[in-house]
Amino acid sequence: MNNKSYLVTYLITLVGGIALVVLNGRARLFDAIAVLIGIIFLVLGVVSLLGSFRLTKADKAAGRKPSVSLAVASAGALGLGLLMVFAPGLFIHYLVYVIGIVLILCGVLQLYNFVPSMRSFGLSWLYLGIPAVCMLAGVLIMILGPAKVMNFMALLTGIVLIVYSLNGFVGYLAAAKLMKSAKAGPELVDVK
Repeated sequence: MNNKSYLVTYLITLVGGIALVVLNGRARLFDAIAVLIGIIFLVLGVVSLLGSFRLTKADKAAGRKPSVSLAVASAGALGLGLLMVFAPGLFIHYLVYVIGIVLILCGVLQLYNFVPSMRSFGLSWLYLGIPAVCMLAGVLIMILGPAKVMNFMALLTGIVLIVYSLNGFVGYLAAAKLMKSAKAGPELVDVK
């Protein structure tokens, strides 16, 4: 838990959650999300396509050739990105299921990261309720489907992501405090 990537992940989900709550009810919000994801695919596709053809001098000396499979995958990402940017309406219904899956994965990952060391972090078992709610929201979104949750989903997802992020920050800070205490000396570590 001393990895800074957790903080970055929780910060990104916090910003995303706040954006979904603030922008809830805006016309064409899901079109904008689809376009944003399309732009991400475009950028990643271009970068990986260029990388698939670029070889260093050491690669050339070793007889390596450009990666055809990476070039094909990059072209696929470019095509998907273009389609999402220019025809976002095709992806809105699928986006609902993707958001449901992301919420389920967020809950599962948070449980995976914190359950094994709950006692050493000094966190209550009630703390696990947040990842469970996150997973439940994801399942609910997937069961109800896009037609029933489209208007409500942005608000629900935003709130869940905000609470998930805050829960993650609490766990991260508890782990950091424990590690700092462990470095100070074994007599200062209070294991419950």
